[in-house]
Amino acid sequence: MNNEALGLNEESEDARRPNRDEVLAVIKDILTTLEKSSIVPQGVTDKIRQFWTRYKTAAEEYDAEFLQRYREDMDTSMMSFVAREP
Repeated sequence: MNNEALGLNEESEDARRPNRDEVLAVIKDILTTLEKSSIVPQGVTDKIRQFWTRYKTAAEEYDAEFLQRYREDMDTSMMSFVAREP
């Protein structure tokens, strides 16, 4: 079976490729979305400051999750302790 029988020819491949203007429009949309998101810190241009801003955000999220797990574990331990005391 040849490419023409399958409907694959050079014209159909070119028709599926986006043109330059379409690609630029998508890239602009992506940049606009990133500028509005919390993924990229706003107003931070210095690379070192940007690193530490991201690090601080990640550390705060980790600490919050750790404390929540710790408190839940302590509550469970305290219930077990109180239940065993006569």
